[in-house]
Amino acid sequence: MACSRLCVQRLLSNNGCYRNISRLFVQRLLASNGYYRNIYPVCYKSTKTNVKTDKMVKDEEKEQVEVSTQNSDTEDNEHIKIMNYVTSVPLFTTDSEEDKSHIEAEGQFKSLVESMSIRIIPSVSTVIKNTQSAQSEFFLNRWKGKMIEELGEEGFKNYQQDTFRQGTNFHANVQEFLSGKSLDDIQIDPANEGHWRSLQKVFPLIKNIAAIETQILHPTLFYKGVFDCVAVYKDSLCVIDWKTSKQPKPLLSNTYDSPLQVAAYMGAINSSQVLADKGIDNVKTGVLVIAYPQGYPAHVHFMDQKTCTEYWNKWLERLQLYWKKTADKKLGLNLVKDDNSEYTEMF
Repeated sequence: MACSRLCVQRLLSNNGCYRNISRLFVQRLLASNGYYRNIYPVCYKSTKTNVKTDKMVKDEEKEQVEVSTQNSDTEDNEHIKIMNYVTSVPLFTTDSEEDKSHIEAEGQFKSLVESMSIRIIPSVSTVIKNTQSAQSEFFLNRWKGKMIEELGEEGFKNYQQDTFRQGTNFHANVQEFLSGKSLDDIQIDPANEGHWRSLQKVFPLIKNIAAIETQILHPTLFYKGVFDCVAVYKDSLCVIDWKTSKQPKPLLSNTYDSPLQVAAYMGAINSSQVLADKGIDNVKTGVLVIAYPQGYPAHVHFMDQKTCTEYWNKWLERLQLYWKKTADKKLGLNLVKDDNSEYTEMF
């Protein structure tokens, strides 16, 4: 196929706008009457290959973004699958052998947590605090606002310090008593005298103390805490948690996130087998004791096995959310989607 003289003239009239075709080359074509075989197809191909319209550039950029998004979504989905291990961990241990897939999931979750370079294992209270619902956060902030309005900034700070000190002394007194110390040798802070009176009808129901104020770590879910007591309450082996409150809490639902703490400690105790040397493989029930500064009889909330399991599942959801948020922050992932705005930011 020959390049016609008309074709060459058209090339020349474009003033060199066809890429890779110099004006001198076109002039030589014209001088030779255009009989350079196959030159037109070559010119056409070169033009199509090297000239990109704005639309082509935009389409390529869009395609690159779509591929990047797809890759990111695929990576997030893989991490979400790994995070699903958290909600699969049972509250009670069994003698049956774990299946291969569960062991593999456990290893993948451990590797993911290690990749986050966590310096401090989160405590139960840290996880609960940083995964509060927006509603809980709202009511907490409203309460703080009212207290500050009443007491002032400095007064509210002193109030918090006093409350913390009273709680610390209260737990220390209970620990001393359950450890067998004589009542005459226990020094009750005046601010805790009401709390102490509040517990007098509870103490006779507790026996066979297995552990008091013991640090615990869940070996595969990687959270820690200090549980108050494991003992027999009314013939049931229980995780016992002591709380103080100025407001009456006659119902378990009035205790907010406290049952989550009991379930979290129970799961860590059972999984770590920390009490195995005392012949305790599983603790299956819990007790929340609420003492009052006015000296009113304490409210005792017994949590049976079913109730403990329900709160364990809720705890696992909160713990999974905590690890997802941590992974998003540390690894730049997007595991907590925007539709989870029900929860507050933690960092």
